[in-house]
Amino acid sequence: VQRLAASAEYFGFEFDPQTIALQVSGLAPVTTLHRLRLTLARTGAVLVEVLPVADAPMPVRLALPDSRVRSDDPFCCHKTTNRAVYDRARAVRPDVDDVVMVNEHGEVVETTIANLLYRRDDRWFTPPLTSGGLPGVARSLLVEAGEVSERVLLADELPECDAFEVVSALRGRRAAILVP
Repeated sequence: VQRLAASAEYFGFEFDPQTIALQVSGLAPVTTLHRLRLTLARTGAVLVEVLPVADAPMPVRLALPDSRVRSDDPFCCHKTTNRAVYDRARAVRPDVDDVVMVNEHGEVVETTIANLLYRRDDRWFTPPLTSGGLPGVARSLLVEAGEVSERVLLADELPECDAFEVVSALRGRRAAILVP
């Protein structure tokens, strides 16, 4: 809700957290893993959806895209329904599970559906938000807890990493591998 509030303010959308709280509190309980999707209209109207979660691959196979994103693109820094840049990147690599986004400076940003974690010298890192990524909820918690530090990673440095993981609030931390 905090991330939604920040994006609403940035884009000039009406936003009332009480409206969301009321709608969410009225949802029927679920017995299997589901995701909660909140879609905010410019007017402040909120669409609340509860959707089943499909099984996820392990490890997640990652590839590099053939294009770059801009580190200042607000649609990469805010979670919105405008996912064209992510959809294009994934369409080029249907042979993998996800694509690692790279910005105009050659810095790794995130994947198309999760934040990226990488290990170097027995420490876990994630690209800083200044590289242009989304402030993921699970990512933020890991950084705040000191389990992961922010550090710029150039795409050329990916082979020097000891391990990769992707992280999201929905699925947590999952092992990942980089494929050609």
